[in-house]
Amino acid sequence: MSIGAVFAFDIIPLPLGTISRVLWVVGNRIYFEFKRDKEKRKIHSLPVLLVSLIPMIGYFAYLLPLKKYNEDLAYVYANQVAYMRKEVFLVEYLEDKPRIVRWALKRLLIPEDINNYLERQRSEDQSE
Repeated sequence: MSIGAVFAFDIIPLPLGTISRVLWVVGNRIYFEFKRDKEKRKIHSLPVLLVSLIPMIGYFAYLLPLKKYNEDLAYVYANQVAYMRKEVFLVEYLEDKPRIVRWALKRLLIPEDINNYLERQRSEDQSE
């Protein structure tokens, strides 16, 4: 639910989307502190809060706990979201983003073995 709700903030323009995302993370963290639900508190963690503060990158904040659980599942989900939004896969979606956003999202979303493969492919394409 958290991942889907954070992407709902995508339609809210900056900076309101960023503020809404941060309030969502903080509110859920406080709620699960009071409920003493340790597992859900881990989902609404400090790293998720910090990533959610960053415009554009923050939309993918909840993929941090998902990536800890299953790196490939986070990548598949990110690919699905990119395809639903722009009808392109994640790598193509990132091509027109600023370099720092591209770097951060690749580190956050793409498993290392897939990233290495993509880098090799890119260098082979450039050498041709």
